[in-house]
Amino acid sequence: MSDILSALDSGDLALLPLLDLSAAFDTVDHVILLQRLKTSYGISSPVLGWLTCYLSNWTQFVQRGGSRSKPSAVICGVPRGSVLRPILFLLYTIDLARLAATHGLHVHLYADDTQVYGSCHTDGVAPLQDVVSTCVGDMSTWMRSNRLQLNTKKTEVLWCTSSRRQDQIPAIPLHIGTDNVMPISSVPDLGVYLNADLMSMATHISRMVVSCFGILRQIRSVQRSLPRHAVTSLVTSLVLTRLDYCNSVRAGLPANLLNRLQTVINPAARLICSARKSEHITPNTDGPPLAAYPRENPVQTLCPGVQVQAQPGTCVSLSSYNRSRSWSHDSASDLPACQRSSCQRPEGQRLVTDLSLLPAPGLGIVCHPLSLRRPLCHHSVDT
Repeated sequence: MSDILSALDSGDLALLPLLDLSAAFDTVDHVILLQRLKTSYGISSPVLGWLTCYLSNWTQFVQRGGSRSKPSAVICGVPRGSVLRPILFLLYTIDLARLAATHGLHVHLYADDTQVYGSCHTDGVAPLQDVVSTCVGDMSTWMRSNRLQLNTKKTEVLWCTSSRRQDQIPAIPLHIGTDNVMPISSVPDLGVYLNADLMSMATHISRMVVSCFGILRQIRSVQRSLPRHAVTSLVTSLVLTRLDYCNSVRAGLPANLLNRLQTVINPAARLICSARKSEHITPNTDGPPLAAYPRENPVQTLCPGVQVQAQPGTCVSLSSYNRSRSWSHDSASDLPACQRSSCQRPEGQRLVTDLSLLPAPGLGIVCHPLSLRRPLCHHSVDT
């Protein structure tokens, strides 16, 4: 996301195809995988022997009732239930990143999820589409030669730009092989719904709230049969974890969207405390597990349980960090002189946040410059 947000900050449009593979883990060829581990990564004995033994001597059969088919050897697929499954698949498909680089594009690989993206100025939409179409076509050819299958029917395409440039998004399909994939306005990516206006996150918030309310209704239907500690565990594991998931993407969201999350916390507190809808809920949110979700502090909403304290010579809050991921001079001018002096930056250099570098709740947040080499400002966190 940070690469695309940087492109949008520059006034560009970004194209993001999300590729879908059919039965990805189950079609990894063992011979090709072991040969690639040896030639591309230099893995040799005894590690290569361990992996060969791990992938060998697997059989499969079909059973229905008392009848069973004859066992057959498994020559493809990474065994389920192991941490090696996604790692071996990434090692198997890492050539896709090199292939995208030859077309001047970027690629993100996470297990069997593959995203290709590139950006252009408003007058370079057609050339970018041609480049992406050619790149995805070459990827599809590479996949077929390595026993993988690109599922174009489930492949999705998203054009990203700022809210003021939504009218510039092209409505023409992306050609992938013999199929045409029309761009859509929202796509799910690893549990996060991305809008064409990547900065709003309105669809993600709406779907998350609807999902949490559905779970709360199911828990309420069995509440009378469960002790309070069991209800608390269910709310914590099924609802609060959804609010915590990928909370870094909510940095800088407007208050009207963040306040919608509070509409989930209040019913969750009433459910745990068996309170009626007419009762005031604030006293019930002061204790665990809901005390870590304050209603007003946006930094606390981003990282529950984190106390942020300003120190001389540092830049502090994410409230001075607008949704465009660029440093706000107006908010910086409100800081004391000792703090503003550390925020001075060379002319033309922008400060952005790489969302992948944001820590889990309970850890500090560090703002990184665009180059990610010379940190311009930090703030300290007291936990």
